[in-house]
Amino acid sequence: MVLVTVGTDHHPFDRLVEWADTWCLRHPEVEVVVQHGTARPPRRATAHALLGAAEFAGLLSRADGVVCAGGPGVIMEARRNGIRPIVVPRRADLGEHVDDHQRAFATFMAGRDEVTLVEDAPGLVDALDRLVADRRAYRVDPEDGGSAGIARVGALIDELVLGSRR
Repeated sequence: MVLVTVGTDHHPFDRLVEWADTWCLRHPEVEVVVQHGTARPPRRATAHALLGAAEFAGLLSRADGVVCAGGPGVIMEARRNGIRPIVVPRRADLGEHVDDHQRAFATFMAGRDEVTLVEDAPGLVDALDRLVADRRAYRVDPEDGGSAGIARVGALIDELVLGSRR
């Protein structure tokens, strides 16, 4: 099962929902669940505008892969559940967010080999096809998402934001 989440930001993220739904058409054998927020709901995948915490946790615990926007919260939740997230950051120039902080954070995390960064539809296809070929392709040690992992991401965020100003 693949869980796709756009997060809770009020800006529509139609691009990610459409990419996931198009991939879903080519892979009817894969259960795809999309939390789409204010974006247009997918036509093929199972759609939820929003998910409560318990429902999200239940889906995450069943997921073989997670595709998400570039927020640190969902990235760490995926890792805490033993999944290296496939991250498609929202883009300000497409009206998906107010600025490009998600792109900066996702690029930073990919540079430290914490996430799989995807910037376009072919990249998402490649990442999800890899998951279909090997359901364990995006498995990580769940400890990486536990308290030590959270502390590490906090330090990485400080490094990203503060840089050489320390």
